[in-house]
Amino acid sequence: MKVEKLKLSKIKLNPSNPRLIKDDINVNNNEVRLAIFGSRSLCDYRVDDLIQEKIIELRPKCIITSGETSGVNEIARIKARENKITLILEYANREKYAAGMYEHRCIEILKQCNYILFIHDGKSKGTKNEIIIAKKMGIKFEYHKMDLNNDYDLNLPELKFDW
Repeated sequence: MKVEKLKLSKIKLNPSNPRLIKDDINVNNNEVRLAIFGSRSLCDYRVDDLIQEKIIELRPKCIITSGETSGVNEIARIKARENKITLILEYANREKYAAGMYEHRCIEILKQCNYILFIHDGKSKGTKNEIIIAKKMGIKFEYHKMDLNNDYDLNLPELKFDW
């Protein structure tokens, strides 16, 4: 079995800031191929709402994401099906790449898209790695950080029960 190693050193780092300022991306709406990356720990309504807003705003031709992960990627798969958008799933190739399989999966997704959405919990090492790869490839992206500690403050008075 031949195992290829990931060679990120050949990818040159773009000196300009690759993080997206929304107006920087000029994509014809009919041709948007939206890649969605995110943390496995984020799987609530905030992610659902954000992805739905992006689908309404961009009207993508297809959504590209990882096929085996939960959290943000799972919600992306569900939203693609709900909105009847072509869904392209990339899977990690364990036989071919061994240790670098997740990085290769990320690179394959990044090669196919022209708009990237990262939804990160600020702690996930996998999503952080994917962001680093996008930066090294010089690709602009949209980044959203969502806290895991979702403390709801509804400004309601404390309820007291008198049984």
